[in-house]
Amino acid sequence: WDNVAIMVSSDFGRTLTANSKKGSDHAWSGNSFIMGGSVAGGKILGEYPSNLTDNSPLNVGRGRLIPAMPFEAPWNAAIEWLGVTSAENINTILPNLKSFPSETLLQKDDVFVGDVQSNQVNCQSSDKIASCIPKNDLSDI
Repeated sequence: WDNVAIMVSSDFGRTLTANSKKGSDHAWSGNSFIMGGSVAGGKILGEYPSNLTDNSPLNVGRGRLIPAMPFEAPWNAAIEWLGVTSAENINTILPNLKSFPSETLLQKDDVFVGDVQSNQVNCQSSDKIASCIPKNDLSDI
């Protein structure tokens, strides 16, 4: 369990105001949950907007809020925890990472306690899927 991290993410948010059919539309932002034995749990990372009105600097209309933290933020912490250090591998896994200031990204120590007990050696990508293969034998997991 200590070597497992399960991340569930929403890649889009919803508008805060209703559309003409009394529903909500796709918007920016979302949320992520991370679970695992090495997760430093019990906390919410990021900031909840202090102003959700139409006058909010984050509101671009109809309750569509600009996220304060990029989608890549928790994934950055996860790949650090997995031991990915090569710039080439990081860019393969998170190609948009360079578009965001580093202070908006979560670091390993923000999310995890300890290190994963395997050494990352190889990341590959084909089309839009990236995978990293650990050095040690997984038969003991």
